Amino acid sequence: MIWFLVLIMVISIVLLVVKWNNFYGLIFALGFLAIEILIFVIILSAAKFATYPHQTQLEYRIYHEILKIKLNYFDLKRICNFSVWFFAGIMILIAGKNSGKLHKERTLLAYGLLFAFASLWILGLDSVKMQEMLYIGAHTGKRGMELLKMIIQKGEPVLLLVCCGLPLWKIQILIRSTRFRVRKRYLSAILISIGVLNVIFWCILLSAPVKYYLWAYEANSFVNLYGFYRNSILSSGFIWLFLFIVAIILLLARFNILKEKSFIKKKWSYRNSMIRINDLRHIFHSYKNAMFSVECMCDVVLKEYGKPESEQAAREILSCVRSYREQVGKFLNVYNQADMQWSRFQMQEAVREAERRVGYAKGIRITVNTETEDDFIYGDFEAVVEMFVNLINNSREALAGIEDREREIRVHIWTESMLACVSIRDNGAGMDKKVLRNLYTPFFTTKKNFQNWGIGMSQIRKTVDSHHGFIDVESRPGKYTEFQIAVPLDM
Repeated sequence: MIWFLVLIMVISIVLLVVKWNNFYGLIFALGFLAIEILIFVIILSAAKFATYPHQTQLEYRIYHEILKIKLNYFDLKRICNFSVWFFAGIMILIAGKNSGKLHKERTLLAYGLLFAFASLWILGLDSVKMQEMLYIGAHTGKRGMELLKMIIQKGEPVLLLVCCGLPLWKIQILIRSTRFRVRKRYLSAILISIGVLNVIFWCILLSAPVKYYLWAYEANSFVNLYGFYRNSILSSGFIWLFLFIVAIILLLARFNILKEKSFIKKKWSYRNSMIRINDLRHIFHSYKNAMFSVECMCDVVLKEYGKPESEQAAREILSCVRSYREQVGKFLNVYNQADMQWSRFQMQEAVREAERRVGYAKGIRITVNTETEDDFIYGDFEAVVEMFVNLINNSREALAGIEDREREIRVHIWTESMLACVSIRDNGAGMDKKVLRNLYTPFFTTKKNFQNWGIGMSQIRKTVDSHHGFIDVESRPGKYTEFQIAVPLDM
């Protein structure tokens, strides 16, 4: 029991030190603090009101020092009430943070009223003073006092279940509603972690003597406490081993709770960002893309000379040449230490420009579906366009050998949770697990020819990271590949 308390304290310290300014890091640290308080109440009760069979000399010394703490039965009741109220408030806060934008004010008002009601119930109606008044009233013949006392004590676990279940319910709704897989996995990790935190809390809450302080409290009565430790599951050590394992899993699980990125409203200003000299290979990769597109469209001009398709291809050649000139300008900017051009633009503008630069490919249908007109982001327009050019070209290459079905590339643009999201999906050859593992590794490629250097995906990843965005890929060999990219909105 003492060692589990030490473990919980270590977890709380780690959460506070590693990511004290992260919402969930702080919340989990405070949640473990509430649990620590309850465990300390159990230890105090074991030392003062029961017989604790210490196993080591160190444990004996710890309990000997605990006996010197001047806290009585009623003080421990007050501490339990405070800890339970504190944990309930944390759960309500998490539920409020994960509420949708629709009717936000009314939702937050409802949570505020729930917190006020929980505070009144736990700190007021279930306080030592109120319970003593009800106890005296019930034993002096006042009608209804015993019933009221029972309602207050038995209704408290129901109220706590509501408070603890709200964030789980709210996050589950968000998981079902989101289409961005990175956010879905992130929210699932949060859901599991909050559920584990609740499991630990309720295991402590339902153990003696905490449940007697909260839900079976009798003024001036020690009957329920005497010998509770020796005669309960706590003495077997099973529950502490179980909770120890659960806490370790929570601490070591590969859920990026402590590395929370920006799923919130933020405006990123990087007017002084510059391309690094050691990233010149990405610029040359962009040159290769531009020249490849020019080559393809020149073939169209030669084959369709004198037709409308020829004129359209010539216009696209001009667009690619201008893109090439802009890329050369970027190289000169690096040499002259000039700033990159950061501005406010719509994500769909970048997608449409990328579609225009890629040009027409016979037998491949590209569809762009936009759900919103509020997809403004702040970033380098040319870098974002080049990112989409790379992705669309990759999809076209994946469709090159497909003959058994209609070849199509579907681009979908939407917004959610202060993110501008883009999905690019093709029904091409797909990728196996080995390719997916090495997808963003520089110079890794499955295409063994001079036109593919294996740096396109690493360039895409760098562009996404420079805009503080997210990228995710899902692929099935022989069926499809879908890339999802999200960048914080500029509001």
